[in-house]
Order: sequence, then structure tokens, then C-alpha cells
Amino acid sequence: MTACWRTDPKERPTFSEILKVLCSMQNDDAFCDELSLYLSSKSVWREEIEATLELMKKAEHDLNQKQKHLEEWELRLLEKEKKLDRKKKYMQLYELDINTWTSEDVCLWIKQLGLEANSNDLDQYADLFLEQQINGKRLLLMTSEDLKDMGVSTVGHRIHLMDEIGKLRSHNKRMLHFPPLEQTVQQSASSSSIRPTTMRLIILFGNHVRLGSKPQEHKWKMYVEVDEGDSPLTTVACIKEVSFECRHAGLPVSRITQPPFVMDRWCVGIKPDTVVSCIVTYESIVKKPRFTQHFHQVVAEGNTSLQKEVVLTLRGLSQSRKKQSAQHCKSAPVLPNVWQNRFLPESFSLPQGKTGGIFIVS
Repeated sequence: MTACWRTDPKERPTFSEILKVLCSMQNDDAFCDELSLYLSSKSVWREEIEATLELMKKAEHDLNQKQKHLEEWELRLLEKEKKLDRKKKYMQLYELDINTWTSEDVCLWIKQLGLEANSNDLDQYADLFLEQQINGKRLLLMTSEDLKDMGVSTVGHRIHLMDEIGKLRSHNKRMLHFPPLEQTVQQSASSSSIRPTTMRLIILFGNHVRLGSKPQEHKWKMYVEVDEGDSPLTTVACIKEVSFECRHAGLPVSRITQPPFVMDRWCVGIKPDTVVSCIVTYESIVKKPRFTQHFHQVVAEGNTSLQKEVVLTLRGLSQSRKKQSAQHCKSAPVLPNVWQNRFLPESFSLPQGKTGGIFIVS
């Protein structure tokens, strides 16, 4: 066949030559077998191609469905983002004086009311409030007759809107009398201006006892309690940790960083020389002492606790820093001239108690 298509006609085979080749092919059994194999394989290939095309169509259909679902989810996410953004702006409105709201803010407020389950039919009036130029100040002055004149003909809608406007009036009144505060604290110019402040702390050292049949079977655990009294500082603010150690009872160092300051396990056996070392370490707010140590004799009966009084020297504020901190504690910009005068306590006091026993202050 290739020779029949040569450019030079003289090089092309004659009909007799072509007939001779065809006859030889017809009488060639190997060629006939190859031809039969090709024809049979062709049908198999056709089935495979059709099956592959069917799988590709199915996969394309599945991809189209997934793409459709993804587009729907994307639209839902975009809608949710819009709602969240609108809700964020809506919540920011309540931080402002309602008298400063614009007509666009009032429109946003009406639309947000329409998103609530019990008032989802009020958003139809959002554009009406915008067209009538109802700002925050005018909104607070509105009456039911004003709503009727605007075009809110449904009595139920007017009642609902007046109820929401009443809540706005109450909220704005609370904001005017109790505005939110913002406070910025600056570092003091020099450490020399810090004036120490003292406070008295009452600490109780004692042990709990579970009596056994003999002293070797008594169970005990140490505790430390703190009486804060009228001090504005709490135990957590003053005490960093409390540690207990008793070498005679084989007790390793037990540290407690949060009240109640009680050992986490019982110790067995009480001897005359069972003495526990109790160390109370203070936070950085306490200038001195850094810690206090008490040696407590564990007893099975009678008064198992002793009361100690500690005078703490705190890192206080100078008068100039107090004045500066007071100036930085002011009402929010949207509600000026409210709660301007602030103060800080100058000293702390606690009821005094009895002292005694072995007590180390460092």
C-alpha cells in the first residue's frame, strides 16, 4: 500500500504485482491468525474504552455535584460572614451614646432586630427608617403615633418596636450614669519615687490528726491558713507558695502554690521530735520579707495550731504616680466627663493576732 502512493508513477507496483501479494497473503496462515487476533482484540478494546468513558462520565458527574456543594457551602460561609460582620457592627453600636447614632446606624439596628427569632418580620422597616432620616436622637424621641405616621400600620409591629426603643432608652441611661472605663498604666519615671506600704498578715500554722491505736499509727498533715482581714490584697496576690519539710518523718519537700495550703498526703507516726519546717514565700509585690519560716511541733491532741503575725512591706505607689494613674483612668471617649475622679488605697490593715513559737523572717 505504501508503494502504491509513491510520487513517481514508475516506482509504483503494477496490478499483477499487487494481485500476487494479495494472493500470497491469502494463503499465509500466520497472517490470517494475526488478523483474527486483531479483530477479536479490537472488540475487547472497544468494551474497555466504553467502560473507561462510562467511569469518566460518572466521575465528572460526581465532581460536578461536589463542586455544586462547595459553591453552596461557600455562599453559606459568605452569608454567615456578612451576618457576623453586621452583628459585630451592631454590638459596637451599644458602646456609643445612642444620641450619636446616624440614620445608617438605626437602619443597621432594625436589620439586626429582624435576625432574631421573635422579631424576624421587623427588618422590612429598615429602609423606611433610613428614608425618614431617623437618627439615634430622633429614635429615642419616637412614639407609637410617629411609627403609625411613618407607615408602620401593624399594631403588633408598633408594640414590638416601641418595646425595643424603650430598652434602648434604659441602656443609654445606664451608659450615661455608669460608662465603660478604659485604663492605660504607664511605667514610673524612676524607682526612687516608689514609697513602701506596709500591711499586717495573720498566718495560722497547724496540723490535722487522725488518731490511731498508738502514736506510731497516728496520721497527720500540715496546713497553713491566712487571715486577710479588710485588706484589698488577697492571699493569692501576696503568697507565691508554701512548702513543708520534715526530715524526721522522711517527708520530702511538699510545695503548694494555690490555697488551700494543705499537704496533699498523710504522714504516719508522731514522735516527740516530729517537727515540720513551714516556709511561706511571697510574691514580687512584697518588697520584704522575701519569705517567713516557722518550725511546728506536730501534736496529736490539744491546740494543734499557732498564730503568727507578719508585717509585709509592699511596693507602693508614690503620690505623683497615683495622680498620673488617676488621670489615665477615665471614661470612654464617647461618654466624656463621667467618673473622672479615681483613687487608689494608700494603706492596708488587718486585725492583729497573738505571736509565739519559733519564727524566722528573711
